[in-house]
Amino acid sequence: MQCVVFDMDGVLFDSEALVLRSWEQTAEIHGIPDVREVCLRCLGTNAAESRRLFLEKYGADFPYDTYKAEMSARYWENVGEGKLELKPGVREILDALRGRIDRSKPDPEIYLTACRVLGADPAETYAVEDSYNGIRSAAAAGMRPVMIPDLLPPTPEIESLTAKIFPSMTEFQQFLFS
Repeated sequence: MQCVVFDMDGVLFDSEALVLRSWEQTAEIHGIPDVREVCLRCLGTNAAESRRLFLEKYGADFPYDTYKAEMSARYWENVGEGKLELKPGVREILDALRGRIDRSKPDPEIYLTACRVLGADPAETYAVEDSYNGIRSAAAAGMRPVMIPDLLPPTPEIESLTAKIFPSMTEFQQFLFS
């Protein structure tokens, strides 16, 4: 192993759960049904794809931009109140890696760029992810995708793309240093 590259949302920070909570609060106020289902489909996508998925579910006249702005304000208010937490085991694995790996930093191009900058062979680099698209991206980059599931469980496709699946950061750390 030459390096470890981490996704941030859902792997290092419990941000996806906070976004989901913020969407659920917004949905409750405005009577938006099934928002959790749509939000789970949006994990690991970009803003344009998330917007498309919401409009597909609720119709072209759905005021997505208005509700998204409201959700976002609610999210950042929660962040400001200190409710965005690190996932369990993150501090410990970063401390342990800091002592063994000099450099680490997280679509295939993003991962390939990270490896190029780090001087690491993608085939010898773990990419730690929680989303389906993140796993797909890391696999397409030729890396060793590791999934630590957050809101979405691994599917058969994702299982076929991952090098390993761990229930938590702690188990991944034990794997790395055992």
